[in-house]
Amino acid sequence: MDWTEFNSIVVRREDSEIIELDLRPFGDRQAEALDFWLDAAATQGDAFGKTSVLKTDAWTTISQDAHTQIEKLRQKRVSVLVVGER
Repeated sequence: MDWTEFNSIVVRREDSEIIELDLRPFGDRQAEALDFWLDAAATQGDAFGKTSVLKTDAWTTISQDAHTQIEKLRQKRVSVLVVGER
């Protein structure tokens, strides 16, 4: 996955406090999209300066790498939430 593909599929909503990235349009590739974004965010640090909410389907399995990246971001005081919706 690259940024062109990611940005062409993700549904983005943003206000002054939150950036919401809906990964559900990725279908069976939601976990891959989550890993891609978290890896980039952990490398860049707090690129947005606001809370990032990543929405997936409730059945999406979050990889161990994703958990590690979330922890790295939180240690940098970057607010990241992954929400599994039904």
